Amino acid sequence: MARLSARDYERILDLTAEVVTHFDAPAPWQPVLEDLVDRLDGSAAVFSVLHWNSASGQVTTWTPARLARLPLDSLLADNIRRDHPLAKHYATTADRRPLAVTDVIDARAWRRTDTYAVMRAAFGATRHIALPLPTERGRTRAVVVHRRGPDFTRLERDYLERVQRLLVRVDGHLRQLAGWRATLDPSRRLPHALAGAVEHKITPRELAVLTMLAEPFTAETIGRRLGITTRTVYKHTENLYRKLGTTSRLATVRRARQLGLL
Repeated sequence: MARLSARDYERILDLTAEVVTHFDAPAPWQPVLEDLVDRLDGSAAVFSVLHWNSASGQVTTWTPARLARLPLDSLLADNIRRDHPLAKHYATTADRRPLAVTDVIDARAWRRTDTYAVMRAAFGATRHIALPLPTERGRTRAVVVHRRGPDFTRLERDYLERVQRLLVRVDGHLRQLAGWRATLDPSRRLPHALAGAVEHKITPRELAVLTMLAEPFTAETIGRRLGITTRTVYKHTENLYRKLGTTSRLATVRRARQLGLL
């Protein structure tokens, strides 16, 4: 059983803070997985994407490094075909709470499944808890922590709920900026746009909001997609008005396009 303190959450906060404050910061999944394994006495952790209907998926990040020797994508697909309780639950419902496998299936019934035996052999673990990230129905994106020994305690679950909220914000930010980068010519327009953002002291978080102001999204929708409050959306919008010398959403988007930011 892990012993957690406020400092453990602050550590995750530190790992993810770089992403929303620096344009060139790498995605934080690897250090986050390593920290979760350390804090929760885990044996492994993965970040995966699965497609329930096609019984396919991809493990994009993992720890420890020895997992690279395993056919992780094949194991993921096999879990789907075997109706892994957590994978099935998230793919077929709108529930996005962090859940342990024993939250969706009786512990004794779980131990009798083929999936239990496969996961125990692959990861040396019998306990699994998932932190799902937003995605469309029939698809699951999640950080999953595996461990042997006792099930996850209430304290650990509370900690993971806080971590999940943080990861949802970071994930929304990364996905929005990835979409923005994809619309720009990487050899010419993208460097110009990044230079313009730096010149006008626009932060990566403000830029993420700016890209959504150019779409017919309400502040509530922007906040939901980025995992932030509506009040925070308005704060970032006001900062953009000030930095770009504008007084309205339409004028801000027009000015951003003139500067090559959009």
